[in-house]
Amino acid sequence: AVKRLEDNTINTYKGGFTTCDLEDPHFQFRFKKGKLIPDDKIVTGGIYLEIEDIPLPLGLPFAIMPLSKTRTSGVVIPNYGNSHERGFFLENGGYYWRINDYFDFKLLGDIYSRGSWAVKPSVRYKKRYKYDGSLGFSFAVNKLGIKGTSGYSSRNDFKIRWIHRQDPKARPRSSFSANVNFVTSSYNKYNPATTTDYLSNTFNSSIAFQTSFLKNKVNLTLSAGHSQNTLNHTMTFTL
Repeated sequence: AVKRLEDNTINTYKGGFTTCDLEDPHFQFRFKKGKLIPDDKIVTGGIYLEIEDIPLPLGLPFAIMPLSKTRTSGVVIPNYGNSHERGFFLENGGYYWRINDYFDFKLLGDIYSRGSWAVKPSVRYKKRYKYDGSLGFSFAVNKLGIKGTSGYSSRNDFKIRWIHRQDPKARPRSSFSANVNFVTSSYNKYNPATTTDYLSNTFNSSIAFQTSFLKNKVNLTLSAGHSQNTLNHTMTFTL
């Protein structure tokens, strides 16, 4: 039930809130009573999480959910499912924090019923006409099979991803760039972010700095690179 008041606020009875764009959403937060303030926020009483029309014992006595056209901080709803080797899981759930107009921070995590877990913090930064980029680190404990059986294994994996770009207008006489993609041999086998990650077995990184001085008569270039093959476990560094 919905009732619009004279100040354009809307009172609702037995409603839901979701970011899923399907007509029948995969997940939503259900509440009995709430008030919607257009272009501002939703205020509710008791609220609980519902996935595939199944209510879960995850709730709060009240909630205030922002309605904004700009980026806002908030909870990231995890994906759920079942893995043959690691059991039932919740993946990529956590919190997004919009620090200011130049930085934001995201902390995501995975958890599996057979003991595997992962934590994935990342930060993005941008300063107009200066530079922009992102830095992310992932650490995962992958436990496969059932403990005590012959097929059980456990290993630690990690990934480092750093991208930095400098605006050409920032320093006309010098530039700095970075594209780092370093992973352990089995990280993308069990923790891929995309299909391309899962299918890839070669990874490369590069960091470069270039400058000129003495009225452009002298140029200096410094660079470092990394190349690895996760199939034969070879790794090469250049400087």
